Amino acid sequence: MSRSLQPILKARKDFAYGTQHDYINHQDVIGWTREGVTDRTKSGLATIMSDGPGGSKWMYVGKRNAGEVWKDMTGNNGRLVTINGDGWGEFFVNGGSVSIYTQQ
Repeated sequence: MSRSLQPILKARKDFAYGTQHDYINHQDVIGWTREGVTDRTKSGLATIMSDGPGGSKWMYVGKRNAGEVWKDMTGNNGRLVTINGDGWGEFFVNGGSVSIYTQQ
């Protein structure tokens, strides 16, 4: 199995739970989030991808995640994201790449 697929498969298995929100409102940068569920520790994620230049999106991950610091589990982007009090964070992606953020 490709090493680049491992974080994607792990994200799906361990973190992709709860209500989903889609952010498909840009020609090059799209994203989606899952809010997580109470019975799966640290569940929830934010995925952002680009087929052009890098960018960012403000995306909602749920008020239950307020104050958490999220990190890109793929290692493609080194920026940390702090979820604000309303459950939103600004998530970043490099050009031609994907980043999957989860709670640290």
